[in-house]
Amino acid sequence: MSISLRVAVSRAVLAAAMWPVAGAALAQAPDSAGAQIEEVVVTALRRETTLQNVSQSVAVLNGETQRERGQQRLEDLQTSVPNVSFTNTSNASQLYIRGVGNTFINAGGDPGVAFYQDGAYVSDQRTTNTSMFDVQRVEILRGPQGALYGRNAVGGAVNVISARPAADAEGRVDAVVGKYGRFESEGFFTGPVTDGVAARMSYQVRKLDGYTKNLLGGRLGGPDRFDDQDSYAVRGQLAFDLPSEGRLTLLASWYREDPNGPALTVVSVPGVIYPAEALFGERPTNRPRDIKATVGSTELEVATLNANLVQPVGRNTLTATVNYRDGVQDFLNDCDGVQAEACRYAAHTSSQDYYAEAYLASPGEDRVRWIVGGSYVRFNQSQNVQVPWQTLAAYLAPAAPANVPFFILYDAGGKLDVESFAAYADLRIQLNDAWALLGQARYSETTKRSVDYQSIASFGVNVTGFRNRLKNTHKPFKVGLEGKLAPDVLVYASYATANKDGAINIGSLQTSPVRSEEVQTWEVGEKASFFGRRLQVNGAIFSSRYEDLQITQIIGPIAALANVPKSIVKGAELEVVAQPARGLRLSAGVGYIDGTFDEFINSRTIPGPAPAAPSDLSGNQVPNISKWSVTLDGQYRFSPAAGYQATVGAQYAWRSRVYFNEFNDRDNGQGAGGILNLSASLAPQAGPWRVYGYVTNVFDRTYQVGSTIYSGLLGGEKAVNYAPPRNFAVGVSYAF
Repeated sequence: MSISLRVAVSRAVLAAAMWPVAGAALAQAPDSAGAQIEEVVVTALRRETTLQNVSQSVAVLNGETQRERGQQRLEDLQTSVPNVSFTNTSNASQLYIRGVGNTFINAGGDPGVAFYQDGAYVSDQRTTNTSMFDVQRVEILRGPQGALYGRNAVGGAVNVISARPAADAEGRVDAVVGKYGRFESEGFFTGPVTDGVAARMSYQVRKLDGYTKNLLGGRLGGPDRFDDQDSYAVRGQLAFDLPSEGRLTLLASWYREDPNGPALTVVSVPGVIYPAEALFGERPTNRPRDIKATVGSTELEVATLNANLVQPVGRNTLTATVNYRDGVQDFLNDCDGVQAEACRYAAHTSSQDYYAEAYLASPGEDRVRWIVGGSYVRFNQSQNVQVPWQTLAAYLAPAAPANVPFFILYDAGGKLDVESFAAYADLRIQLNDAWALLGQARYSETTKRSVDYQSIASFGVNVTGFRNRLKNTHKPFKVGLEGKLAPDVLVYASYATANKDGAINIGSLQTSPVRSEEVQTWEVGEKASFFGRRLQVNGAIFSSRYEDLQITQIIGPIAALANVPKSIVKGAELEVVAQPARGLRLSAGVGYIDGTFDEFINSRTIPGPAPAAPSDLSGNQVPNISKWSVTLDGQYRFSPAAGYQATVGAQYAWRSRVYFNEFNDRDNGQGAGGILNLSASLAPQAGPWRVYGYVTNVFDRTYQVGSTIYSGLLGGEKAVNYAPPRNFAVGVSYAF
């Protein structure tokens, strides 16, 4: 048994031994409302309810708590939620839920986790890992959500809900300083404009010098540091009270970031001579916090317009959302890891995302509850990728000398147009006081059209106007049964299907689009509260069968999608929250995922123009899955002196080994390990100010969060993304 596995087992045994003691303490604790676990309101099922009454696996994170912990990006979700992971591949976010997520970063593909912001689906995954601010809550739905959420929710869905305008005037301003030149400021003001009209304005500024040093900084045009931050954001909202308690909310937001970008640490492999070494006698540094780069920049700008209507219609409620999102990203990085100009990667992507949805919901207290609705998506995206590099002439002509360069300029891209519409229904029939039948169904049609181009001058390739088209029709559904065994004990079982649309690899001139991804999932779960709602235990087990799972392959100089015929992903989650005394809150979560390929043949990328011989990967672990994930969280509120309130907290997240490719190479993955985060705050009980601070990655663990294998013509180099080192910051908040 490995040391890391022994540690994990020891922790599990210790936790199991402690819970009976905690249970005894809970049973003996006074029945005080202050010691009860607060009910969490969610809208995950298109109607407002509480977390413990939702018959599926859902996690909810509070926006204020995340802000004071310095966790305001999608990548931070994995430290709080089991079976959720994030892989960083430089210019796009790749969020995974239950082992399924965003495997493809080029235009033409789709994520496996549906991302919603303020009720609107976001199609462009390059614009989702922005810094969140003035957020009320984040809802994470685990498991297929195809019937209710529709497009691409095969792994699950994430809802980010902004704080809304309020009728009472209030505001807050924060300022944060910390390590690596960190400076942040965030704030909001909300209040009445006139009778029946309220407004909310919020902003955020984030600055960070960067924690990865560029050894070529100040020379050859290279920036001094990478993994920095430089972002600005504003959001304005107006809320209008309508007759019959209706409400119309208008939102406009703008976000811009212009950092040097994430550091790509090119890692040399012993025994493999890369083109840069053969041509220029240079090898990468192989040091996580020191790289060599002559260029580096990431510019991202996102503008959003959103309108949300909630209007009672008789006894029913109509909800409608219209959203427009415009995004532009320019990404430039050095992809050789040496001083010589051996390789650059430049990508320009722009998108226009239109979304509209409306649904009518019956009253939540009826024995027969229903929702009927429809949605429309129009998504336009253009992309251009340019990769100039020098490779070995010997790759193409074996008789050529080993140190003779061959210059290649790869220039490809195109335009993508996506149109999708859907109609759906949700039905809940209360059979008796305890049991209810559940059902959901959706019909959707999606059409993708593209016009590609590709130029590789050195090979005489120059194709323009290459057209492609695909159309998918899906009918996902869900059936289930839920039962209230006691007022605070809910059990449920469900069978659900979901789909991810087929893909067009923009710029690859692929004659056959990638097929749709299909999943069928069984899930059984429970949600229970004990000891007067001072102990909460939620759990679920699931089994998912995937057909045509989409996975990324390197074909020549480009990344392209391919289908895995059959895969199985099964696992479980267990989440426990205890509040044994006033002010003390303890939580623990354990996730298990076993994901393997049933059938899959693929070829490994090796130095040279051709891949290795095909390999049978049946039985291999699906990439970007940690079999085990553990989260521990403790928070204690107390009064250190008369008139003051303090909070101290600790958060620990541990994950087992993860592989970043389908070959399960140990040198292309990350071994088991965990990180510890600490936080604290102090405020007068009746005063306007608050001081808080946090330390992330307390023990300064160095670990990988993703890697990219370059084309064989680049020698099959591996570029690694590392997680941030230890960081600390102190903030001051003033409320008015």
